[in-house]
Amino acid sequence: MLAAVAGVCEQQAGEFVVFADPLEPETIALWEANSCIVEAATDIVYQGAVSLKLTDQGANAQAFLKLTTTPGLRYRVRVYGYRHSSNTGDWLGCAAVSVQGGRGPSSTYVARSDFIEAADEWRELSLEFEAQTRSAYLILTGQNGLGDVTRFDNLQVTCVGAPGLTPLLEEDPKMPPEVEGMELTGSPRQIGELWGTLNASAIHNDLDEYYLTPAAKAGLSVEELIRRSKKFVSLARDLAPHWIQEAEAVAEAADVAPDLYLSFVASVYRSLWQGEECTSFAVSPEYTEENRIFFHKNRDNVPKHQCAFVMATDLPGINKFISVSDASVIACMMMVNEKGLAGSADVGGLREDNPRYRGWMNTALLRYIAEKASDCQEALAIIEEFVRDGNYAGGTHGTHWLFVDRHGTILEVSNNATRVEHQYHDQKVYFSVDRGAAVRRMQQLPEPIDFASFRNVSRDESTCFPQSISGMSVEIHRDYPDFLTVAWISMPARSLGFPLFMGGVKTPQVLLNGDVDIAGRGSSGDYRQWEPIEAFAFDSQRRLEAHVETLLEQGKTAEARTALDDWAAAACHAHLAVLSVEDVMPD
Repeated sequence: MLAAVAGVCEQQAGEFVVFADPLEPETIALWEANSCIVEAATDIVYQGAVSLKLTDQGANAQAFLKLTTTPGLRYRVRVYGYRHSSNTGDWLGCAAVSVQGGRGPSSTYVARSDFIEAADEWRELSLEFEAQTRSAYLILTGQNGLGDVTRFDNLQVTCVGAPGLTPLLEEDPKMPPEVEGMELTGSPRQIGELWGTLNASAIHNDLDEYYLTPAAKAGLSVEELIRRSKKFVSLARDLAPHWIQEAEAVAEAADVAPDLYLSFVASVYRSLWQGEECTSFAVSPEYTEENRIFFHKNRDNVPKHQCAFVMATDLPGINKFISVSDASVIACMMMVNEKGLAGSADVGGLREDNPRYRGWMNTALLRYIAEKASDCQEALAIIEEFVRDGNYAGGTHGTHWLFVDRHGTILEVSNNATRVEHQYHDQKVYFSVDRGAAVRRMQQLPEPIDFASFRNVSRDESTCFPQSISGMSVEIHRDYPDFLTVAWISMPARSLGFPLFMGGVKTPQVLLNGDVDIAGRGSSGDYRQWEPIEAFAFDSQRRLEAHVETLLEQGKTAEARTALDDWAAAACHAHLAVLSVEDVMPD
C-alpha cells in the first residue's frame, strides 16, 4: 500500500506524499479493529463512494494499520473525521500514532491529532511525528461510548522536509534510479537498433530456447527454418516493408543473423502457448462511469520476458500504438492505437481443420491492424481479407479476437485459415471465455463501473493464473484518443500496474527492456497490495487528464506531451520502488 506519485495531492513545499488510503472498501478491509466494529459505509462520506465507519464496543475503541517507516524522517498524517452529535462518549475521536501496537491506550501514543471539534460535520485532523523505529501504527479512534459511531475518510501520509519522493520502506534498500525514457520513434532502422540494443539478451535466450532448440529436436535445420519463413517475409515486403528494415536492424544490434531473426519473428509463435485461452474482456460504456470505454487482456503463455512500449514510426500512414510483447520481438499480444482502437488476439477461435502454416501469425496481424485500422469495422475487414487471400498462417488452433473502439463498439471475431465469424456485443459484460467467478464479479459491480473496479477483476483467481505472464487494461479517450488513451500494464498479470499514455513520446526504459517484468516476477505481493496503490494513482491520473485537456484546448501540444511523459515516469519510478521491496503490506 505504499505509493509516491507526483501530482496526486496538494501539499506544502518540501512535503511529499508517501502513503495514501482513500478508505474505500478494498482498503478498509485491511484495517484491524480493537473494541469496535470497522466497516465501509456509504451514507456519510467526505470523498469517494464510502468512508470508514467505526462503531464503539468498549474501551479503547480504535482501528489501526501498521506501516513501515524510516528512522529519522518526519511524517505528517492527515485524515478527515466525523462524529455524531448523538454519541455519548467524551473522547470525541482523533487520529494517533503508536509504536507499541494498535490496541494500547492513549498513553502509548507518540503523537495525536486534535479531537473532532464539531459534531455532524467533516473536520480535517492532522499530526506530525518523527520516526524512531522501522514501523508505526496509524490509529483512528472512536468516542468510547458504547454504540457511538465515528467516521474517517481520505487519509494521507507525507514526508516533511525529505529531498524527494520517499516511500516508507521496511529496510533501507537501494532505491531504483530515476526512470530513463526511451523514444521508440523515428525510422524503422532507428527503432530496430534501439530495440536490439536494449533486448539483446532476451533475443538470444528466446531464439535458442523457443526456436532453435525445438527445431533441432524436430530435425529442422536453420536453412529449413529460413525457407519456411519466405511467405511471411514476402507478405511483409508487400504490406509492411518497414518491418523488414526494422527486424534487420534489431538483428544487427543484437548480433544475430538477419535471415535467422526474420524466420524467428515469422514462426516462433506457432503452437507456442501454455494453458487455456487467454482472457480478454470489456464492459459496455452505458454501464461505466461517464460512459468511459474499457478493455482488458490477460495473456497466458510460457514465461518469456515481457515488455511494453509506445511506438511511433516516422513513416506516413502508420498509426502510433501501445503494445505488450515479448522482449525478443516487436509484435502485439494486445494493443491500443492512436485512433482509439484496442485489440487482442487469443488462442481459441474456430476449430482449425485445414491449417496453412504459412503467412502471418495473429501476433503480426494484430500489429498490422494496430498500424492500419481506426475502428472495429476496419479491423474486421483486414482479418477477412487475410483469410480470403490465404495469408493467415494459423496452426493447430484458430484465433479469437476482441476489439473495442472509441465509439464504444465491442466486436468479437473468430477465425481459422478458411473462415471468419464475428459478433457485436452490447450486453453489460463480455468475456472472451467464461471465467465463472470473474464474470459474476464483473456483472455484480455497482454501476457506474469505474476503471479501478474494472481492472481489479483482472486479478481474480478465476482469470489470473500462474501462466498469466502479462495483462493490459486500457481506457480509450473519446475526445483525445491520440493523447489521453491510457494503458495500465502488469507483468506478470497479477503484479502492480505501470501506465503509458498515447500522447507520450517516451517509454520508460524499465518497461521496454523487461526490468519491470523481472521485478514483478520477483515480488511476493498479491492484489491486496496493488489495488489501493493503483486507486491512488488513478485519482492522480484524473487530475492529470484535466490539466492536459486544458493544455490541448490552448494548443499547447508539446507541453501536454511533456506532462504525460513526466507523470508516467514518476508513476513508473514509484511503482518500481514498491516492487523492489518484499513484504510491504501491514502485518
